[in-house]
Amino acid sequence: MSSSLRKPLFLAHITASVGWIGAVAVFLALALIAWHSGDPATVRGAYLVMEPAAWYVLVPFAAATLISGVVQIATLHWRLLRDYWVLFKLVIALFISIVLLLYMQTFRAMALAAADSALPLDAVRNASPLIHAALALAVLLVASALAIYKPRGSIGSTPRWARIFGGIVVVVIVLFVVLLLAKGPHGHGPGRQLGSAIDLPMMTSSKVHL
Repeated sequence: MSSSLRKPLFLAHITASVGWIGAVAVFLALALIAWHSGDPATVRGAYLVMEPAAWYVLVPFAAATLISGVVQIATLHWRLLRDYWVLFKLVIALFISIVLLLYMQTFRAMALAAADSALPLDAVRNASPLIHAALALAVLLVASALAIYKPRGSIGSTPRWARIFGGIVVVVIVLFVVLLLAKGPHGHGPGRQLGSAIDLPMMTSSKVHL
């Protein structure tokens, strides 16, 4: 691929990645304000704005980061996937994007609760977006660190760091899937208590309700 094409793609990917991190940081601040503010209008307003802001900011940045990364890899004939840091970064971006899309129903539920003036303020407050934003920010910073330091290790000669990091990634993904499935239809199942604590989306036998 010529440098005239490679540089714009690289710029697009960097811009989208930094924008995604910045957007998540803003959501973390918004969730923190909603959790600690004593002003009812501020608390309700924060939860009301989260869903549209996520659709207009978080989802586009996530999609742009993922698409620009895949395009970069594809234009290089997939040889970048021989490096573990690239593979892990791609898996992280894909996983967070999927979790974000599944989490949109939680944003919707929080907005509905915030719009209900009959609900007391304590019933409107929700620690879930604070927890999710903090975790997402931490994971995105890890992905950025991989892109900056580019630790050595290619598929076929797996270094120790890749085995450890890969194991952690697999455990996190499997745990999320197990909790998601264990929560069961309409929130019932062996994993309902832990799933509810982190607001995992409720699964039905046919689809996810958004």
